[in-house]
Amino acid sequence: MKQGMYLNWLGSIFTGVVLCVTSVSAVAAQTCPSGLESQLEERLEDQEDGTIFDTETGLLWWRCSWGSEWETAQCQDEPLKVGWEDALVLADELAVAGYTDWRLPNINELQSIVEWGCYDPAINASAFPDVEKGRYWSSSARKVGDEGVVLMVDFFNGRVRDQSLDSGYVLFVRQMQ
Repeated sequence: MKQGMYLNWLGSIFTGVVLCVTSVSAVAAQTCPSGLESQLEERLEDQEDGTIFDTETGLLWWRCSWGSEWETAQCQDEPLKVGWEDALVLADELAVAGYTDWRLPNINELQSIVEWGCYDPAINASAFPDVEKGRYWSSSARKVGDEGVVLMVDFFNGRVRDQSLDSGYVLFVRQMQ
């Protein structure tokens, strides 16, 4: 009896995934099982200037990955990969939406926008329309053996990676006062 219930449950999950992929395929390749509501939808507020305010964390996010610009209510151009040190400099130089105090998010902040019910990408695709299915830099680093590595979030599945890479994608954040 329990095995039959389990197989029915698996079948409903599979059907939900297929239905969800069909319903969003025109918008993005993102996969989200049906029946799971967005964890972020209620707390992310579009500021209509290229930023998203997270009411739970008090963070203001630039919606476009580095390399893209917010124009005509969407991200224009393709996101670019950069080295970690370059990402830190870019954050210091960024002036968008009337703010100049942008920075790289720490690993906890970056993970706070992971959409755990989805993958490919594991982020709210409406709020962050151009996030690549790849690794994004954080400002958090740690020592592994004799080497220092920077923690990254892989937005394909939301996992944290601590590999030392030459380049990654970047999202910028600032704390609202």
